[in-house]
Amino acid sequence: MAGAAARVRRFSVALVVLAARPVAAQQIPLSQRGGVTQMVGGTRIEIRYSRPVARRRELFGKLVPWGKVWCPGADTATTIAFSAPVHISGKPLDAGTYSLWAIPEPDAWTVIFSRAQPVFHIPYPEGRDA
Repeated sequence: MAGAAARVRRFSVALVVLAARPVAAQQIPLSQRGGVTQMVGGTRIEIRYSRPVARRRELFGKLVPWGKVWCPGADTATTIAFSAPVHISGKPLDAGTYSLWAIPEPDAWTVIFSRAQPVFHIPYPEGRDA
């Protein structure tokens, strides 16, 4: 009888270990991909990004320093696409896809549209601003 109990115990442990493997493989990635598409006045605007995860870190002014170019995303740079020419803050921007960059400050941010895409989120592709 003791041998049967040991076999059942070993079988139970093996079953738990095997059942746990698919669960571990299905864990949510830290930087999840996302996107949104919207029609605005006949222009299709599409944004694609990887969400960075703060993991209890203080971001702005610490991990992301004030006054330095930063990629608002994780992994590949966030992109924005326009199906037609647009004006942003009174400045023209051709139809097309751009990577987004920012210079955060405590009171205002500068947003940079770059022709460099697709690109990794570092380093900033200088000289490719739209």
